[in-house]
Amino acid sequence: MLGVANLRAWHRIVASVLDINWSEQKDVFVWNLNASETFTVKSMYAAIINNGVRVLQDIWQIKIPMKIKIFLWYLKKGVVLTKNNLLRRYWKGDNHCCFCHISETINHLFFD
Repeated sequence: MLGVANLRAWHRIVASVLDINWSEQKDVFVWNLNASETFTVKSMYAAIINNGVRVLQDIWQIKIPMKIKIFLWYLKKGVVLTKNNLLRRYWKGDNHCCFCHISETINHLFFD
């Protein structure tokens, strides 16, 4: 009986491989979440936010490293230490982004 189950499983595997188009070219990684087809953190965040993932709940079930889960949780809670958040804690410094001189907020740094 075990032999028949194994044979059926083998036939399913072979049938699924037959539909694949094999070529001699090198594999290419393509990131489908932006036009340039290359990975960006911005496109990943946008995909997580725009696909209805409830970050406070569903983030813990996503298969990504724990440190990224915790960072996303902090990001959603708004406690990432941007210059805007530091000013609320009586930080004495310039609140402008060092790259574009716009006020540095979570939205500006990670989504704009």
